[in-house]
Amino acid sequence: MKRIWVTLVNILIMASILTFVVIYSAVENKRITEQQITHFEDTTLTMEHVTENYLEGEQRICDVWA
Repeated sequence: MKRIWVTLVNILIMASILTFVVIYSAVENKRITEQQITHFEDTTLTMEHVTENYLEGEQRICDVWA
């Protein structure tokens, strides 16, 4: 009887740990995905500003030549 009780407790502990790992992995994966999306948006916005500044400079050159 005692051996069955110990086995059941061990199975419960293993199931708890496995559940924790699965939930933690899902939450961490979602957080990392959101972080990557934020970095991509920031990079895109920065590239937009750089391109805008470049085109404004080129427009000034064209205006001077005109």
